[in-house]
Amino acid sequence: MLKWFKSLYPSTKALIVLLLILLSMMSSKWQVQLCLIAVTMILALFSGTLVRLIKLFFESLALIVVFLFVLQVFFISYPDSHKIWWVIKFSQTGLNTAIMLASRIIAISLPIIWYFLVTSSDVIIQALDQTKLPKKAIFVLASTIQVVPQLMWQSNIINEAQQARGVETTGSLWQRIKTFIPMMGPLVLSSVEQNEEKVLTLQARGFSNPTPRTTLHHISKKKIDYLLDIILCLILVVFVIWGGKFL
Repeated sequence: MLKWFKSLYPSTKALIVLLLILLSMMSSKWQVQLCLIAVTMILALFSGTLVRLIKLFFESLALIVVFLFVLQVFFISYPDSHKIWWVIKFSQTGLNTAIMLASRIIAISLPIIWYFLVTSSDVIIQALDQTKLPKKAIFVLASTIQVVPQLMWQSNIINEAQQARGVETTGSLWQRIKTFIPMMGPLVLSSVEQNEEKVLTLQARGFSNPTPRTTLHHISKKKIDYLLDIILCLILVVFVIWGGKFL
C-alpha cells in the first residue's frame, strides 16, 4: 500500500490533507476532531507509516500540546474557575476548551506529517517545476521544503564530529543544551553557505534561462488522481453546504 500512496500525485495527497485540515477548522466538536485523527491514523496504517507518524508527533508536537492543555485547564481564568492552590485553578470550561484545542492541533498536524512521510521532497519539487509558477517562486518553495531535512543532516554531522573530538553530547537535559548552543553557529553558517552554493549552481545550469527545461523523470496525474480529486472536492462541498448539522 505504501507504493500506491507514493504513486499518487503530490497535489492529490495535498488535497486529502487540505480536506482534513478544513474539516477540523470548520468543526467545533472534539468528537469530530477525534474522527479526523482516526482517519489520519487509518491512512498512515495503510501506507505503512503509522509508527513513524506517532514517533514524529511525540518528538515534535506532543510537548507543546501537553503544555497548552495544562495551561488552559489550570492557569487561565474562567467564570467557573475554582482555586486549588496559589495560581493553580480548575475550570470545567477550561477543560472543555483544552480538549477541543488539543484535539484540533493533533487533527491538523498529523495529516501534514503524514503527507511528508508519503511524499518525498524531490517529488514535490518536480511537481512544482511542472506547473506554470515562476522559477523564483519554485526555488523559494523548494528551499523551504528542504531546509528542515538539511538542518537535521548537518546537525547530525556536527554532532558526530563533536563526539569524535571527545565532546559529551549525551547525558542530562542541561548537558545537551550546553552542547547544542555552541553547535548553532556552525549549523547556521553552513546552511547559509549551502544556499549560496545552490544559487551559483542553479545559475550555472541556466536557471534563469526562459527556455523550457527537460527532466529525466516525468510525473503526471493518472486516472485515479483525477477521480480522487473529484471525490474530495465533492466531499468538501457537501460539508460546506450541509455540514453545519454534523460539525
